[in-house]
Amino acid sequence: MGRLRWLGIVAAALVVVTAACGSVEDAGDEPTSTTRRATTTTVATTTTTLAAGIDDKVIAACAPSCAGELVVGAAPFAGPNPHPVVLLDPLGGESEWIDLLPREWWPVEVSDVQLVAVLGFEEEVVIEVC
Repeated sequence: MGRLRWLGIVAAALVVVTAACGSVEDAGDEPTSTTRRATTTTVATTTTTLAAGIDDKVIAACAPSCAGELVVGAAPFAGPNPHPVVLLDPLGGESEWIDLLPREWWPVEVSDVQLVAVLGFEEEVVIEVC
């Protein structure tokens, strides 16, 4: 979400700067007419598409593991790497850290899941103030 917020801020800044620079006259020039011309300003934007994440059905099936329960229908931990993994927050939702894993590690179905990791929320702790 942070990337989208910054994209919105940059796009808004471009609009403000472009609007402010629209029509500038030298202070010494007198207007010769009261006719105004319409101007069109085009702002180029870039859209960042964030990963959709793991399917909601897979997340919901893995959520009981936050309470120490088994994931019904999950695969045994076996076979070659990578082992499909689900990263959950302590409340059973998809962890924001999932985007750090390669997509080939993401399970498509519950039957693909071999690992579930429940990650605590990030905390900020001040150790010392200098």
